[in-house]
Amino acid sequence: MTFQFTDGSFELGYDGQPWGRRTSTDQRYYHLAKPVRRPVRPFRSEAILAAQEIRASRPGRIIIPYSGGADSEGICEAFRRAKVEFTPLVVVYEHELNRHDVDYAFAWCRRHGYEPIVEHIDLDKFYASGMALELARMCQAWELAYMPVLSVMLEYRSQGFFIGPGEASIHRVLRENGRSEWLYSESERHYCYNKFMAAANINGVPSFYQWSTELVHSVLCDPLLEALASGLYAARIWGSSILKHSLYRKHLGLQPRIKFTGFEASGSMLSLHNHAWRQDPASMLCMNQSSDIEYWSQVDNARWRPA
Repeated sequence: MTFQFTDGSFELGYDGQPWGRRTSTDQRYYHLAKPVRRPVRPFRSEAILAAQEIRASRPGRIIIPYSGGADSEGICEAFRRAKVEFTPLVVVYEHELNRHDVDYAFAWCRRHGYEPIVEHIDLDKFYASGMALELARMCQAWELAYMPVLSVMLEYRSQGFFIGPGEASIHRVLRENGRSEWLYSESERHYCYNKFMAAANINGVPSFYQWSTELVHSVLCDPLLEALASGLYAARIWGSSILKHSLYRKHLGLQPRIKFTGFEASGSMLSLHNHAWRQDPASMLCMNQSSDIEYWSQVDNARWRPA
């Protein structure tokens, strides 16, 4: 299968070779982005256009894993506004562990008339089965929290193609010259979605918010981000999570919410499994390097700005 993970704007991989797997602990993770190619529209318009382009890029049923968090709801809202049909996939953890988040998902589906696929997983049994470790080796994942949802994607892989968030983050770094800069970064731990889909022969777009350079720049050129970069907002009160919620609310009408994945209610269970996994020699090929892109210089020199 030929995978079209983006519209051609991005490359992710190791040592300059795109879309590969880590074969050595010495390899460097990299993330390459191409410049904007046309006038950049506001975020809401770019997100809707991305949904339409993804629909046009391949046939079949679109399935969107929907946790109830802001990132996945933003994808659902973009596809809804684009009038592109899709099916939400909601994974419910037994004993109501992630009820807080999935309540948002079910409420959104009821409000807009969507019938989601609903799968139930007992986390204790799932991790005890060894399935999480099998999937972690497959996608070279540093974090086992992703594995329950990936197991459901594996089960449904013949029924359509999947859209994942793959959201990157914006943070401030201190340079050797004493100056600080805001960077847009993509962590290797998110790249595991791409590696998983390739290894499991799952068709999809692992990183919706990186479908196109123009979609990324619509975020970075938004007045909210420009105010952050110019120092109008203090970094200590204007972190990536607050910023994302403000952006989604402004452009897609989302209600801000605190995210509870469900693992908070399971005590130290996930930490214990993660610790055990990271003692496995295979986990040494599942690092969490960060690949920083100095987007702000691109934004400052960009010929095109959102209307």
